[in-house]
Amino acid sequence: MEVPKILAYVEYVAFGIAAVCLFFVLFLIGDTDALSEPPTWVTITLMVGGSLCAAIGAGLHWVGKPVDSKTKGKKKKGR
Repeated sequence: MEVPKILAYVEYVAFGIAAVCLFFVLFLIGDTDALSEPPTWVTITLMVGGSLCAAIGAGLHWVGKPVDSKTKGKKKKGR
């Protein structure tokens, strides 16, 4: 498997995990009001994991996929 495909899959999986963690906290746990009382360890774990996955996905998206700098052959002009 090529490196650009692997990096694209890692990016998609990282964004997917981040979205799943966010939806778990928002809709299943429902403990998003951190100012009134301290959040539970589950909320903290999911949000830290989701934030790290989102940062990894964003970093891969920002840097981009590596491009092969070699040309496979000379292109003929005039065609």
